[in-house]
Amino acid sequence: MRRAREVDVLLALLGTDRTNRLSGDQLAARLHEAGCRTHPASLLGKLLGLETTGHVVVERSPSYSFGLTAEGQDVAYAAGPGTPVELVLVMADLVGFTAYTERCGDSSAHQASELLATVAEVELVGAGGRLVKPLGDGFLGALPPGAEAVDVLRRIRKRLVRPDGTAWAVHAGVRHGRPIQHRGDLFGSDVNLVARLCQAAGPDEVIVSGGPGAGERHELAVRGIDPAVAVYREALA
Repeated sequence: MRRAREVDVLLALLGTDRTNRLSGDQLAARLHEAGCRTHPASLLGKLLGLETTGHVVVERSPSYSFGLTAEGQDVAYAAGPGTPVELVLVMADLVGFTAYTERCGDSSAHQASELLATVAEVELVGAGGRLVKPLGDGFLGALPPGAEAVDVLRRIRKRLVRPDGTAWAVHAGVRHGRPIQHRGDLFGSDVNLVARLCQAAGPDEVIVSGGPGAGERHELAVRGIDPAVAVYREALA
């Protein structure tokens, strides 16, 4: 069994992020499964070093836990296992979710999140795709190449209703690309891009990058990506 390197630590953290972290024991178990020997003090030293370089986020309270940053994910994709796959990535989140949570409470917010995940999974599967993962007030989904992602998003949007009967507006992004598939999750620059597109979309709007589309394309400046990305926008409601 060889000694764990920094890249082994990054690979063991694949599937984590700033909110979905591993404890030290969980990380050590993953490294052991990968055939890497670790010592708690040495492992913590590597993680703190990777925090300094911007590859790992370290949460110290109430106990240590660790997740990958976007930069750490990029390094892990380049070095580790995983298969590039042709997919249409779909991401959406609920508009005004934070304000709704403050007004209606955590229980109602949780019900809204569950509704979004359930509706998204039904519509994605019905179009030949899958729900990759729920993201609290949003989700990441995948559809096969050629799927009408905007139509799927419109069907999802139509079924999202608040308890008072009013409709939930959503922000959404679509990216036709080649993400890295590993352990059932998707990673890579295309996943980062679809998240940025979702963030840039207005209420009940989807921003689409890549693939065919009838919308008028324009250049969108996206943080961390150079040059600007060619996109088009469509309304969801």
